[in-house]
Amino acid sequence: IQTLNVGPGIIDTDMQADIRSVSIEDFPRLEQFVGFKESGALRSPEIVAQAIKNILDSKQESGSRHNIQDFL
Repeated sequence: IQTLNVGPGIIDTDMQADIRSVSIEDFPRLEQFVGFKESGALRSPEIVAQAIKNILDSKQESGSRHNIQDFL
């Protein structure tokens, strides 16, 4: 069995959209999450999936840690 630790970053999912649609009273960090979207900090699920495929294809050592950014 091989294990890898993958840091995907912030992914632009439906949950992100739901968070951005609530009031600041319901979610005090709302401005931060809106900022993620406005600044382009969110990655699409497709891009993250491709990077994970790249990590797996590169046959990394079991137990190693990888950031998606390094495999885009």
